[in-house]
Amino acid sequence: MAIRYGQLWGAVAGVSAALAVVVGYLLGGERTVWAVAAAETLVFMGWVGRRFRSRALAGPPVHGADAAHCERCRRARARLDHH
Repeated sequence: MAIRYGQLWGAVAGVSAALAVVVGYLLGGERTVWAVAAAETLVFMGWVGRRFRSRALAGPPVHGADAAHCERCRRARARLDHH
């Protein structure tokens, strides 16, 4: 469901960007198209940066110095402890 939701908003953003460029051309020509494209790029970069920053700050749940953050690391620690 989340993938389709993301695809929907990606399609909406793509169509909106294309319409904004066309409207910009019809209203003001090439310079307006450049301004609209630059604004869209900045908004998109800000959205991506905010999204990835929130994911990076969340990080894996770690409880203590020796806690394994994933199943692979837990198994590796278990192998090392047995030897």
